[in-house]
Amino acid sequence: MAARDMTISPVTLRGDRDDRFAPFGTCFSLVPTAGRIGIPLQFEGEKAVGDSTLTIIVAPFARSMGGISRIERHPFSVQAFLPLGAQPMVTFVAPPGEPPHHVEQVAAFVVPAGHGIAYRAGTWHSGLMGLEGDVNVATFVRRIGDGSDTEFADLPFKLNLTERFYDR
Repeated sequence: MAARDMTISPVTLRGDRDDRFAPFGTCFSLVPTAGRIGIPLQFEGEKAVGDSTLTIIVAPFARSMGGISRIERHPFSVQAFLPLGAQPMVTFVAPPGEPPHHVEQVAAFVVPAGHGIAYRAGTWHSGLMGLEGDVNVATFVRRIGDGSDTEFADLPFKLNLTERFYDR
């Protein structure tokens, strides 16, 4: 059965520690405080497992993706993303547990320029995307040798962003 296209209007995060993103993780400023940028790599009550990895990826321009039909999660680790430039990013997320079966279980967020995000362990998420173009991003996650640190799920629908968020 073909996936149905579903259009979502993302919520633009206000920046640091926006409560609307709290169930999924945190949004944090990349402006140094006392000469450092604190990266949240664990949330209270979560136990991380695996070897720490840092990778540089290219988060593609959201418009070039043609929609999202697959998501992932890391059940044993926080995953953090730090853009290497000052560009906004966008992500689709869903709570831990079973993968979403209905579009109402998914939220979309715009991460403002100059901010990174960290997902709580087990949060379902799309691949991070650039809102205005491709974005180089450093990503941190812990990896387990047997691959059990990453799970994937195909969605019964295809997620798209509303057009108004591309042309700012």
